[in-house]
Amino acid sequence: MTESLVHKRESATVVIGALLILLGGSLLLDRLHLLHFRWTTMAWIVLATLGGYLAVDGFNRKRRWRVFWGTGLTFFSLFVVLTKLGVIERESFYTFPAILIALGFSFLALYGYQPKEYVLLLHTVFFIGVGVFSIFLWWDFFDWYDVRQGIRTYWPVAFIAWGIVLVIGRKKTA
Repeated sequence: MTESLVHKRESATVVIGALLILLGGSLLLDRLHLLHFRWTTMAWIVLATLGGYLAVDGFNRKRRWRVFWGTGLTFFSLFVVLTKLGVIERESFYTFPAILIALGFSFLALYGYQPKEYVLLLHTVFFIGVGVFSIFLWWDFFDWYDVRQGIRTYWPVAFIAWGIVLVIGRKKTA
């Protein structure tokens, strides 16, 4: 029991220490006029750090959902920070694809956590694929009419893929 409390205290100290280092370094860069950002940007940087900590801690303590949500929080927070710093254009239509891509990376981290669950790779490919596809639609890489026609024609392939996953999963557990 006491070892658990000591471990929790040590990990909390590490998180607070890392956040203070990040905060101090960011404020120093702002004071030296190397980077200029506001408190909202700083809050997202802190959230990205917290998400990274949760993901790593999830791997260490074998907590699946910490890995998932920590990874998602990290990637989405990094997206917001990059938009606030002007690295990525600030367009509202990027938000939904960024959420989907962050979810895809969360499922990829879960696959790294449990490599035997190959179904997580399907979730990864789906979410990242839909996110990237959405961005490509906005950039006019695809004609929306052709996409709709393709979906109308090939939507039964989803049932075929779903059935294959169920059959393979059934054989694996048997």
